Amino acid sequence: LMPNDHPSLLTILNGLGLALQARFEHFHELGDIDAAITALKRATKLQPSGHPDNASRLGNLANSFSARFWKTKDSEDLDDALRAIESANALTPVGHPDKPARLVNYGQMLAERFESSQTQANFDSVISSFMAATAQPLGGLAARFLAAERCVSVLSTYPKFGTTEELLSAHGRLLELLPEVVWLGHSVNRRYDESSRMK
Repeated sequence: LMPNDHPSLLTILNGLGLALQARFEHFHELGDIDAAITALKRATKLQPSGHPDNASRLGNLANSFSARFWKTKDSEDLDDALRAIESANALTPVGHPDKPARLVNYGQMLAERFESSQTQANFDSVISSFMAATAQPLGGLAARFLAAERCVSVLSTYPKFGTTEELLSAHGRLLELLPEVVWLGHSVNRRYDESSRMK
């Protein structure tokens, strides 16, 4: 019922898209993720250029395309997800607290592309994105540590595409992040809990 120039329309479309995606993840009904993508695409088109929420909305759209790709395995959905997350990353400066998580999402989508088209260029893109996430100065430790783990996993799974130096560098990033995971300022119980989650 809202006109396109209503000040609350973008917030409502974004919330609707996220709610539909959450329902899709619970019930796996394709209609829910289709409707989520429609709502989120409309929100991104209506968003004014330069708006501070542009990157976040593009990230949400990328996640919806990615979720539908997991259901349908339609490569167009993966391409759309990659385009949206690339745009979100381009709008997210280094040092922004959301940068590591967006780079991890990008790396995971690139890893999906590599699975279907195992070229050196696709592999290098995956490693580059994960390593960039680990090197961010700010942002969630969980995202940076996950990026290092994924990087090690990909390099170990496909040794013919990577180098020993890259594998050592990825392991090095894990070790660099370890003191943050089991920081001495945490209680002993929390340090045990955090370290037990690591593989």
